[in-house]
Amino acid sequence: MPAFRIRKFRNSTGDGKAWVVVITDSNGSPAPHYYPNLYATINYDLMGRSAHTIDKVLRAIGMAKMWAETVGKDLDVELSEGLFLNTSDVIDLVRFLGLNAARQNAEYQASIAGVTRNVVSSGKRFGLGSPDNEKTATATAIEMGNRIRWLANYAEWHRRRRFDNRKLSAVESHLNESAKASIAELRAKAPSSSFRWHDDELLEAPDIEILRRIEGVLHPDSADNPFSASFVRWRNYLAWRLLFDTGARRGEVSSAATDSISVSKYRFSIFQSKTVARTVPIIRDTADAFDHFFNEYWLNLPEGCDAHRNGALFTDVKGQALTSGKFLNRIFLAVRKIIGPQPWNVTPHTMRRAWNHILSVKIDRLPEEKRYSPEQEAQIRIRLMGWSENSRQAARYNRRHIRERSDRLAQEMMNEINMNNE
Repeated sequence: MPAFRIRKFRNSTGDGKAWVVVITDSNGSPAPHYYPNLYATINYDLMGRSAHTIDKVLRAIGMAKMWAETVGKDLDVELSEGLFLNTSDVIDLVRFLGLNAARQNAEYQASIAGVTRNVVSSGKRFGLGSPDNEKTATATAIEMGNRIRWLANYAEWHRRRRFDNRKLSAVESHLNESAKASIAELRAKAPSSSFRWHDDELLEAPDIEILRRIEGVLHPDSADNPFSASFVRWRNYLAWRLLFDTGARRGEVSSAATDSISVSKYRFSIFQSKTVARTVPIIRDTADAFDHFFNEYWLNLPEGCDAHRNGALFTDVKGQALTSGKFLNRIFLAVRKIIGPQPWNVTPHTMRRAWNHILSVKIDRLPEEKRYSPEQEAQIRIRLMGWSENSRQAARYNRRHIRERSDRLAQEMMNEINMNNE
């Protein structure tokens, strides 16, 4: 029986908002875990954070609860009314959070079975394989760091609830200081994340000429189009246009319905998003592509098909909805084979980066008096990309924009100097 499960559901009577909770203890109880869900609601849901982020945070807390059970403890009891974590606890917890899910579960199941814990490697302890397998049993440094920081934040939340804003006894004061020290030690063991906000290379987007090439390949009338069926060509072209026009996420496009697009108003309404639902503009080419696909193909899908019942826009030829977004991956895989190798990967997600790059170019072309401030530019990105107000993504793209400006200025400055003339 798993130590925890993450359950996702949507509010069917309201605005369709996604909810994420952690359930199931070691005894198989379906009841939600009280403290983790309370923490996530107060510090993430009510602060406008995405369901995706809440899922990640709750998984990290669930992993820590699994670890606690392997050493005979209840994490929430320890943090809410117990002795918190000592040095050896922190060391072993960090080790556990650094394992991948399969290895964590193996340790957990072994603990339930009564395998004695010794100070040896987890692979040797539970007979899980060779030293080569040990290397592949760990999470990435970024993932490990995130798990540790999320868990440290959760522990700090418990500490503040217990000790802040009230008069403490001598014993409580000592325990409070001990808790602060253990949380600080936990944070200190997280792999550095400073590079994450200087990773301009991760924001690289295809050049404009490459985007034009993709447009040419995927146009339904193109001789280079790798898809033969007319239905598939128009469906794929419409999906491409929505990705390119809006910078929407893969899931936001694949979940579109027939009423998501207003041809007369040139608008695309994103109803299902991992962050913020929104309505964004599209150009006439995209509206026309939708109009043609809808009237010529979608309306002529088999009578009584799933698409006609639920309104799903993107389907196969039988009218079965393609909600996973895998068909988008296949489109770009086929395109890459045609346009040849590139120094970046052409994927649905790089269209999101391309959109942000094009915005930067557009802003640079504005007259000085009409340019936006960095704060205004960030708000534009947040609004159209569907990021939460406290997302750092807009700031990342702004910093990249500033770096590109600086590089161009430096190049222009040196090009103006003719070293061959006195």
